[in-house]
Amino acid sequence: MVAHKVKKFFYLLLVKEPSPKKLALAFSMGVYIAISPFIGFHTLMVILAAWLFRLNFFVIFTVNTIINNPWTMVPVYAADYVAGQYICMKSWGNDLCSYNPTWMNWLNLKIAHYIGLSEISLPAFLIGGNVLAIGCALLSYPIMHYIFSKLIHLQTR
Repeated sequence: MVAHKVKKFFYLLLVKEPSPKKLALAFSMGVYIAISPFIGFHTLMVILAAWLFRLNFFVIFTVNTIINNPWTMVPVYAADYVAGQYICMKSWGNDLCSYNPTWMNWLNLKIAHYIGLSEISLPAFLIGGNVLAIGCALLSYPIMHYIFSKLIHLQTR
C-alpha cells in the first residue's frame, strides 16, 4: 500500500515536471534552504526560490521539511555551528566570539545556563551554516539528477 502511494507520488511529480535538471535543481535548493542558518525564514526562502527560479515549489518545500523539522533542527544547527567553528579556527585561528552583536550576550547567558556552553559565536554559525548548506546542495544535485533521469526514463517506457 505504501509502495503504491510512493509510486503514485513520483508519477504525479514527473508528469508535472518532466525535466530532471529542474527537479534536481529544486531538490538542491530545498537542501540548501533546509541546512541554511537563517532560522525562521525557511518558508519564505522556499516561496521566493520557487518563484524567482521557477522551480517546483512542492519539491523544494518537501525536501526542506524532511531535512529540517522539529526532530532534526538541533542536529542540523549543531552541525552548522561545528562546521563554522572548524572553518573559523582553521582559517583565522580564533573563534570570532568577539564579533558577536550585543544581543548575543543575553543569548549566551541563557545557553550557558541550560546546556553548559560558555559562548556561541554567531559569525561561526552563519559561516558554517552557509558553507555546509552550499556543499550539501552541490553534492545532492548530480545524485538527484541521475535519479530523476532514471525515473523519467522508466516513466516514458
